Amino acid sequence: MDNSINFKGAFLIKQPTAKVIQNKLTPLLGKKYQIIPNMSDKGDVLYVVRNSFDKGIADELVKTKDAKFEYYPKLNTKSGFDNEKPEEARNILASYTKKIIDKVEDLGKCFITKPKKTVDIVKVQANNLKAVENKTFVDITGNNFRTNIDHQNGVCSVYTMVDKMGDSKKKVRHTLITITPPGQYGISYARYIPALSESSKNEMRRFAIKNGEVILEYNEAGSKTFIEHEDAAKKHYTSLMEKYKEELQAYKSAQ
Repeated sequence: MDNSINFKGAFLIKQPTAKVIQNKLTPLLGKKYQIIPNMSDKGDVLYVVRNSFDKGIADELVKTKDAKFEYYPKLNTKSGFDNEKPEEARNILASYTKKIIDKVEDLGKCFITKPKKTVDIVKVQANNLKAVENKTFVDITGNNFRTNIDHQNGVCSVYTMVDKMGDSKKKVRHTLITITPPGQYGISYARYIPALSESSKNEMRRFAIKNGEVILEYNEAGSKTFIEHEDAAKKHYTSLMEKYKEELQAYKSAQ
């Protein structure tokens, strides 16, 4: 056995459980593992496996009625285990100071996968902004522009300062661009609103964007439909975020 490889996870499976599931465990151990029998006078068996194979053993234990075991998540072959020296292995287990898992319900929680956000909102909105820039020929790279992503609702906004109407000596903040997060079908909805003036106050442009490309520009007659899609996209993202937070909380509670 090549002990230079850092395996992770040790299961002390007690009798009679070890005898009941022995044949079921063999296909679950992978190519590199350690098995140390005779860990007690009752014939308990210690299995040390790669981290990626822990879950297979755990799943089998969860399915086994009245399973008796101890799981040591932080131990590995570099902890000093020797297949031929169960006494030394017992000493290693006895000196283990981290949490030991010995209940099926707790074992299952150990292998809850850390959830990932389904949308990389920063990347998506960066691509969306490029699409709007290409379509409108506006350049928002200058110091006069500020870009913000609200991570709660996924909306990306670009602001700039413009002269206050009727008073060129005063500046007011103007929202130049707003883009929703992707909706159910992966489409974001963008508004481009040029700085207000008497000649441009009705020049808002509305776009549907998917995969970083403008796939549709809405005319004035389609503004109601656009607003409905905007609202649906924001609700969809909020729903995804709420689900992610719930799953993340469950994951943290299981640690």
